[in-house]
Amino acid sequence: ESRQVELMVSDEGAGFDIARLRAREGKAGGIGLFSLRERLEALGGQLRVESGLGLGSRFTLTLPLDGQPIRRENGGLPSA
Repeated sequence: ESRQVELMVSDEGAGFDIARLRAREGKAGGIGLFSLRERLEALGGQLRVESGLGLGSRFTLTLPLDGQPIRRENGGLPSA
C-alpha cells in the first residue's frame, strides 16, 4: 500500500466556473493552478479541484511519501 499525504483547502466563497478555467490552461493571467498541478505530477502527486459558481471551492493536493506515483482518479484538474 502506498503512503501519501493529502492537503485539502476549501472555502464557501463565490466559486468559479471550472470549464472557463480549463479553457485558459497555459495562458498568461491564470491563477497558477496549472503550474501547481504540473509540479505535483512531476513528484508523482495530483491536484483535484472542485468548484461551482456560488458553491465555493475545494482543492485537494496529494503527494506520495514513498516516491510511487498516485493513481489519478479523474484527470487531476478539474474533477467537477
